[in-house]
Amino acid sequence: MTTPTLFPELVPPEVAKNAASGPVWIIDSEEVRFSLTFALSRNYNVIPFMTHDAFFDSVALDRPGCLITDIGTPELEDGLALQRELAALKSPISIIFLSNDDQVETAVEAMAGGAVDYLLKPVDPARLQHSVDRALALSNQKARKRRIYDLLNSFTPRERQIFEKLCRGLRNSEIAEQLYLSQRTVEVHRAHFSRKMNAKPVSALLYELCLANGDEIL
Repeated sequence: MTTPTLFPELVPPEVAKNAASGPVWIIDSEEVRFSLTFALSRNYNVIPFMTHDAFFDSVALDRPGCLITDIGTPELEDGLALQRELAALKSPISIIFLSNDDQVETAVEAMAGGAVDYLLKPVDPARLQHSVDRALALSNQKARKRRIYDLLNSFTPRERQIFEKLCRGLRNSEIAEQLYLSQRTVEVHRAHFSRKMNAKPVSALLYELCLANGDEIL
């Protein structure tokens, strides 16, 4: 199994907040797909799908992005079922639901399930763009957090011990003394998890953790 690594580049938080990116997928009737694709394609990479199956067959579900889909009608597929399936897969994809009716109970269920927004048709373009921006930002944040925790979970118990003490500012000699290890052993473990981190410094991972948790830096 390939060991997950940090993102190759780190960007300042003020840039990251304004540059959330990723595809925008649309699953709805032909008319809605056409109108939303036309409205959004100037600012986003829009990819329409006719069905849920086509979406699942074509999309990498572990990557960030925004899905706009109808909540579900007798003529259309069940949007809430799609939401539950993505949640079960722990996908970082954010969802914006559209509906022809103001169904309070359905809207509550959708939002409780993690939907970014629940919009009534016809959709206000400005409101939709705001929701898409927020959905992409949240999706990128979730994807970053998952990647970091996958990386941390790849550490051995001893590597995690040493990493945590490094995060507290301890030197190799101090870590060795506290864990009853030789300094050379500490250095070997550091070299092991440094390779897993793609040779990034510990501060880079801490920086990524702050961004993943939505913390302001500087």
